[in-house]
Amino acid sequence: MGRKLEAVKTKSLEGKELYSTANEQGQEIVDKIRQIKQLLEQLPEGVDDELIEIHERVTENAKFDAVQDMNTNVKAKLEEGKSVIQESSQEASDQISKNEQVVSTFERMDSIADFGRSARDTGRARIENLTQELDQTLSENERLTEAAEAEFEREMNEIIS
Repeated sequence: MGRKLEAVKTKSLEGKELYSTANEQGQEIVDKIRQIKQLLEQLPEGVDDELIEIHERVTENAKFDAVQDMNTNVKAKLEEGKSVIQESSQEASDQISKNEQVVSTFERMDSIADFGRSARDTGRARIENLTQELDQTLSENERLTEAAEAEFEREMNEIIS
C-alpha cells in the first residue's frame, strides 16, 4: 500500500473512531433519559395537580438538558469526525486526479514509442488498483458520515419524544 493510500485510510479510520465515540456518547445520553422517563412514569396516579406539574417540569428539563448535551458534546465529536473524514476524502480525490493524470501521460507516451511500455502497463495496473481502493474509501467515508448523522438524529428524536 502506498503512503498516500495509507494516509487516506488512516484518516478515514480516525474519523470512523470519532463517529463511534459520538455514537456511544449519544447512546449513553439516550439511556439516561430512558431511565429518567421510566422512573417518572412510576409515580403514583391520582396525585395532586402540583405534583403533576412538577413531574412535567422535571421531564421537560431532563429532555432539555439531554438535548443540550447532545448539541454540545456529541455534536462536537460528530463534527470532528466529519472534518477528519472530509480531509481523508479530499486527499483521496486529489490522489485519484493525480492517478488519472499519470495514466493520461502513459497513454500519450504509448502513442510516441514502445520504449518502457511494459513498465507503463505494469504501472497502469497498479494505479488502477490504487484508484479502486481510493474510490472504495471515498464511498466508505460517505456511508460512515450518513450513518453517523442518521444515528445522531435518531438519538435526538428519541430524547425529544
